[in-house]
Amino acid sequence: MTPMPVTLSLSLSDYVIIEEGTGKASLIGCLATQPVPSFPWRPRGFFVVAELTGGRGPGRLGVSIKRPDTDEPILRTEAAVYFRDPFVMVRYITRVTDRSFPVPGRYAVNLFVDGEMVGQRMLEVIPQGGST
Repeated sequence: MTPMPVTLSLSLSDYVIIEEGTGKASLIGCLATQPVPSFPWRPRGFFVVAELTGGRGPGRLGVSIKRPDTDEPILRTEAAVYFRDPFVMVRYITRVTDRSFPVPGRYAVNLFVDGEMVGQRMLEVIPQGGST
């Protein structure tokens, strides 16, 4: 894709509410650190929400989650995306379920467009009542 889009935001949240009519997004329960009762942890579900601008035309948008210390993959998604105008914001939302986070620690959430990383966040998964 030319030009490569710019990531305006990359967030993790428990819930996403899209307001009917306006399309405004409300993120509920934004995550940076997630205390969990035991490992491996299988989340009931959380959302990865990205907003991008500056692209033009069709492309492939992907999200991956992996352990940075071992590169062990937790999740890899990919979907078609279309930027009709470089000045229009495109929102991408995917739900993470049925995945296993095997050990406490940091997990990298990476955002890709056409195979090129355009954003990253860290999710720290810790034991309840403790830290890594």
